[in-house]
Amino acid sequence: MNTTRREVARRVLERLDDVEAYGGKKHKLRAIIQQQARLVAGFVRGEARYRPFIGKW
Repeated sequence: MNTTRREVARRVLERLDDVEAYGGKKHKLRAIIQQQARLVAGFVRGEARYRPFIGKW
């Protein structure tokens, strides 16, 4: 793996560990993504509405 790819991977993994406000609490971004996947799955199955998470840069 070259240096650039390694750096991109490092930064992505670092960002996934950042904390964001979600549902009135603070959560790691990776946990928010997992929750969003569950919500999308429920929407696709017709079980619930879906409201996306919009993070800050």
